[in-house]
Amino acid sequence: MVLRRQRRLASPEARGPWTRLLGIRTAGALVLVTLACASTPPVQGSPPAAHDPEEPQSPALVVVVVVDQLGADLLERYGADFRSGLRRLLDGGFHFSEATHDHGITETSPGHATISTGMSPSQHGMVSNLWFVRNAQGAWEQVENVIDTAVRITGAESLAGSSPVALMQPALGDWLVERDPASRVVSVSGKDRAAILLAGQGRHTVYWFEPHLERFATSTYYRDTDPDWVLEFNEGVAERLTADGEWTLRVPADLLPSTRPDSASFEGDGVHTEFPHRYAAEGDTASADFGVWWSSTPYLDRETTSLAIQALEEMELGQRSSPDLLAVSLSATDRVGHAYGPGSVEQLDNLLRLDEELGRLLDALDASVGGEYALVLTADHGVSEAPEVLSARGIPARRLTREEASEFNQRAGADLRSHGSDPERLAAALAQTARAEDWIAAAWTEDELPERAEADSLASLMFHSLYRGRAAGLLSRYGVQMILTPHTLLWAWPRGTDHGSPYLYDRRVPLIFYGSGIESGLLGGHASTRSIAPTLAGILGIPVPGHVSAPPLSVR
Repeated sequence: MVLRRQRRLASPEARGPWTRLLGIRTAGALVLVTLACASTPPVQGSPPAAHDPEEPQSPALVVVVVVDQLGADLLERYGADFRSGLRRLLDGGFHFSEATHDHGITETSPGHATISTGMSPSQHGMVSNLWFVRNAQGAWEQVENVIDTAVRITGAESLAGSSPVALMQPALGDWLVERDPASRVVSVSGKDRAAILLAGQGRHTVYWFEPHLERFATSTYYRDTDPDWVLEFNEGVAERLTADGEWTLRVPADLLPSTRPDSASFEGDGVHTEFPHRYAAEGDTASADFGVWWSSTPYLDRETTSLAIQALEEMELGQRSSPDLLAVSLSATDRVGHAYGPGSVEQLDNLLRLDEELGRLLDALDASVGGEYALVLTADHGVSEAPEVLSARGIPARRLTREEASEFNQRAGADLRSHGSDPERLAAALAQTARAEDWIAAAWTEDELPERAEADSLASLMFHSLYRGRAAGLLSRYGVQMILTPHTLLWAWPRGTDHGSPYLYDRRVPLIFYGSGIESGLLGGHASTRSIAPTLAGILGIPVPGHVSAPPLSVR
């Protein structure tokens, strides 16, 4: 018997005010300035030495770091407070200040796949974290991104595994190995979908944390047994987990005024909303085992970073004649952000710890490959602040109730009964019904979306999230795409906050290139996350597939 692994599924979510929130820009000059931070002391470590800019050499190792839910606004809010890895990147990297994802459904799967493939969800197929497809009998069935019942978790064969079978395009790691089969691709994360989608379609070295197993795991898609170094690492994880039953506050007192008070009824489980957070109390309330609770704390990033460093050493990444790729997706910022919100004390505590972990990773890279690496830091999406916080500031925001959902379902049900036998008329009727709701900003039939996308920026973003045959969204099974009003959370979120909208607060992310041959600087103006993979391909000196149209960015 194959068991389906349990997940906490995020619903679609929050949205924000038109031109500003969508990030619509007029053409204008791009100004290059040198990054400086006079109020921040220098840190140990410096960027790897740059080669002659006229003849940049390809580095031995490219590192892709994705911080799940790290919106660009978080770096702007707390940038001066970082002292380690984030400080090095902000001071020594080439920073695109207006980078965005250019698709409408801003979730983990589409974000990671876009970063790795250089394409939109409309091309790579990862439209959401969850979608529906028609089976052979014509009935709709649910697909949860990378879950693949045809494979197993390695070493736990009763559990369904994960694979990139739903990813429809090759990624940077695949391009690299196609050019040089001796190259190694390693991808690690707290989440399976993040690790898998950053790696690509190939059978690379891919590991993620399995909460119910309390260890890092892979699937039989990649390998039937774990290497000795992973087994040994997991033994250490098990030992360290026993000391991680409490998450204590490490934010200096002088930084606390930059957050909101450490207690709010809309945070976490609604009861345990302030430090210290203890599994002995919160685990029972959440009816979750220890691995689930633990993987929602910053400790998850600590172990993910340690695994990346271990892989760097054990697999000799960047130390051979063939170039390698190391991908690291850090998940704690997303877990903490969903539960407590971006302005919480918990999130600041997490970000300060993230800063330390990135510093540790950079130090390990310096020690292992010296100046022969290039790194990019970005995120898969941003997030909305909790509706209660925004409402207190006079910004329209809301949580939809189940009663409102029920009323909408009744109206949509009437359309189904009237037009169910005519798909085209049904889609038009449902789109009209959706537009009448005060919590829905826009709705289109999928047939009209391509034409609308030419003149409507919202429609264009949603068009880039549309992959025929995969239905992601409340009405997508009936041929309708819709978006909620800004900062509106669906009824599945009675507390905490979410992301998933086409608004700028969910799409704008950090984008910093750092390392071999890369100068420090800040560039204003739009940059697309679709350009990350082509840019890294150029740094590696490998060709970009012809079907990838996003242009590379000039960083060397």
